[in-house]
Amino acid sequence: MGPVLTDQKGMADIVFDPDGKTVYLRDVVYDVASDVWVRGTLSDDGTKITVPTGQYLYWDETEEKGMVVQWMSTGVETQLDEEGQEQQVMTLTVHLGVTEVTYTIADGTISLDNCVGDPNAEYPNNYIATGLGVVYDNDLTFCAMDFNTTYTEFVLTPAVPADPILLEDAWFDDGTEDGYSCLDFTIPSEDVDGNYINLQYTSLSVYTDDDEPFTFLAETYYNDLTEDMTEIPYEIYNSGYDFDAARIYFYRTNAGDNPLFTQRIGLQVHYDVPVVGEDGETTVVRNSSNIVYWYLNNSAVSDVKAASATGDDAYYNLMGQRMRGTNLPAGIYIHNGKKVVIK
Repeated sequence: MGPVLTDQKGMADIVFDPDGKTVYLRDVVYDVASDVWVRGTLSDDGTKITVPTGQYLYWDETEEKGMVVQWMSTGVETQLDEEGQEQQVMTLTVHLGVTEVTYTIADGTISLDNCVGDPNAEYPNNYIATGLGVVYDNDLTFCAMDFNTTYTEFVLTPAVPADPILLEDAWFDDGTEDGYSCLDFTIPSEDVDGNYINLQYTSLSVYTDDDEPFTFLAETYYNDLTEDMTEIPYEIYNSGYDFDAARIYFYRTNAGDNPLFTQRIGLQVHYDVPVVGEDGETTVVRNSSNIVYWYLNNSAVSDVKAASATGDDAYYNLMGQRMRGTNLPAGIYIHNGKKVVIK
């Protein structure tokens, strides 16, 4: 596994003990099992949080090993392979002598001190960083790492989540009759206006060829589900066995109930925010993204033409994704059932 190569999108909830000094921070390292905590101490002036390294985030009783937070550095060095050809290899240094890290609290943000790195830099510089990470305690092998980490305080309010992003070559099928498929994606941490949302209040729905929600059967997804579900909440899709923050698995033999996707598969994000009214009653306000489709064969354009010929006056790209607004970048689109070239 390599370091996270996108902007950090984790959450850092803070809970204070009654003593006012002991604090607990949740999910301080992105892309690790959700709802994991580290303990820290608040400074007297309230501007610093000190977190001891070596704290366990997770323990696997079966494997008898756990994940601990440590200060670490990653880099890239050139080595020769067996044929004498140069190749670049990622290196990892765990700084066991660093026994604590600090966060600075200022202007509504919490920032990890002394971390460096640019995940958006040109390769291989995007692999060179120093920051807080997670390693396995038995051999100090790499699990995950954050750098340039700043968490911004925000108020939880209803918002329309941005559309999910289906990755390049998002669909994989092993091609066997009793095998599996998987869909790779990214769930943006922003709403349609570019403001952060709390992903812990999101859930995912998958849609089949006939636009009906896909049912995940508990008997098939028994590692994650205790009941059949058509909406997968964050705590499952972020750290499940068949679900994680970037992939969902589908199986060919689900008691004959789960269909094969023959034309397309769609993904939608729901954002459910509790709102307290003037009467003190709490209601949940739901907003959902568009359904973003991945087409499984070369009939995508004709399918989009059929979909866009229904009179909704929308523009679709050639992957079937509905485009927002009218100021579209140059390209080929489907509009009212016809190909349109925008220059």
